[in-house]
Amino acid sequence: MRTDFDAMNIATITLHQWDFGQTLEFDDAGENSEVHFPVPNSEELAVVRVNNNSCAIPNGTLTMNSDLLKAYLYHHDESSGTTVKTINIRMIPRPQPDGYVYNPDDDEVLDYNDLKERVEAVVTAAENGEYDGTDGQNGSDGEDGASAYEIAVENGFEGTEQQWLASLKGETGPAGANGTNGADGAKGDKGDKGDKGDKGDKGDTGEAPMHAYSTTEQVVGTWMNGKPIYEKTVALIRQRWADTPDSLSNVIANQSDIPSNVEQIIKVTAFDTSVDFSSFSGKGYIANGQIYVGKSDREGVYLSHYCIQYTKTSDVV
Repeated sequence: MRTDFDAMNIATITLHQWDFGQTLEFDDAGENSEVHFPVPNSEELAVVRVNNNSCAIPNGTLTMNSDLLKAYLYHHDESSGTTVKTINIRMIPRPQPDGYVYNPDDDEVLDYNDLKERVEAVVTAAENGEYDGTDGQNGSDGEDGASAYEIAVENGFEGTEQQWLASLKGETGPAGANGTNGADGAKGDKGDKGDKGDKGDKGDTGEAPMHAYSTTEQVVGTWMNGKPIYEKTVALIRQRWADTPDSLSNVIANQSDIPSNVEQIIKVTAFDTSVDFSSFSGKGYIANGQIYVGKSDREGVYLSHYCIQYTKTSDVV
C-alpha cells in the first residue's frame, strides 16, 4: 500500500477489515525508521521496523473495527526519537471470513530497545558457551540410486552393460591445428665447471722444420742481450793471409754484401763441396773492416758460401 504524504506530512490509506499480509511503501522513509501501529486490546502501539522503505502492517491492526486508525512514522537514534509523519488508516468494516484465525504471535512487532537487549543477551550467551550442544546421532544410510547403465535401460537402451560402455566412446575427432610457438625462455644460469678430462695420448713425433737459407736478410731469433739475430747467406772470396789477427788466417774479402752496421758475429757456417773445410771452426769476428772466420790449412784464393748470423748496432734494447 503506497503512502502519499501531503504538505502536512499526513497520508491517508483505505483497507478492509480482516485483510492480512499488507505492507506500507514509502518513497524515502529515512534511516533508523519505524512505524507505530495500534493493535487490539492494548493501549500500547506495535513497533515495526522499516526496511528498504517498506514495512508490514500487523495483522492484528487489520482486525480492528474502527472507521479511522492512526499510525506514525518515527525516526530515532540512541539519544532521541521524533514522530515525523502521520498515516490515517480508514478501515472498511466487513464480516470475518470463515476459517480466519488471528494469532497475535504472527505479527512482526518489534521494539527497538527490547530487540537490542535480546540481541546483546544472545551474543553474551554465545560467548559464554551456552549454545555448545552435543553432536546428534548420525542418520541412516539412504537407498542406493540406480546406475547410469540402469538409467539408460529405463530410457530405452537395449544391450549389455559392456555394449553400453562401448557406445559412450565417440569417433575420433580431426587433429587440431598446431599451436603457435611459445616465447623463448629466459637464459639459464651458467652451469658448473666440468671435471678435468683425461690426458690425451702422446702424439707422433713431427718432422723437424727445414731451415730456409736465403740471400735476403731475415730475423731468425733473439740474442742474449735481447737484440734480434739476423741471418744472411752470401758468396764470398776466401784468402789466406799470414798476418791476420790472432792467427786467424782466413779473411773474407768483398764485405760489401754484409751490412755495415754489424755489431757482433754470432755464428758463421761455410758450404762448399769442392773444398775440405773439416778444420773450419765456425766462429768469426769483425776487425779492421774485415770479417774473419776460423783457421784453415788450405792456402790460396777461392769462392765459398757462408751463412752468417749477426746482430746490429742500430737495434736498441
